Amino acid sequence: MPAKFSIYNKLNTVEDLETSVILPSTNFISYKLKFYDTQECTKQIGVGFTQAYTHNFDLDNANYGNTFIKFFKDSGLPYGDDNILVLSSTVFNKYGTDGSVDGIYNYQVNSALSTGEYAGQVGYAVSVKNKKDKLNEVTTVNFPLPIVTYTNAFNSLPQPSTAPLPA
Repeated sequence: MPAKFSIYNKLNTVEDLETSVILPSTNFISYKLKFYDTQECTKQIGVGFTQAYTHNFDLDNANYGNTFIKFFKDSGLPYGDDNILVLSSTVFNKYGTDGSVDGIYNYQVNSALSTGEYAGQVGYAVSVKNKKDKLNEVTTVNFPLPIVTYTNAFNSLPQPSTAPLPA
């Protein structure tokens, strides 16, 4: 699995709006997504759906959600029903009457809900929306490597993993 990859989805397409399900009595929104490999959104590499819950705390709109992503075989990423990547988020005041507003959104890789090769992984995603310039949304998923330290035989201070071993 790569340490970093980007996926794209179209913004405000009629197709996405038709597949949205809104249950106002429960403040629950669910909508389907198609993911592509480039900004032009020509080759679909995966599908997903988002479940979002909206709460109004003293006029601060808090939105909690999970996005479940399944990639296809030719995506170059772990794929199939056994490899589901789940991104979780909490945002405040980021949704207007026409959907989400332009800006940068941060997501956490949900290691508990993700399955297969994504299960137990530590990571985050950054999503950029720019409807003003009519650009499709780009989401970059990052799996940073942990910093491993060791203590060498000559001193008790932890050394970075890139330090040479003592001769």
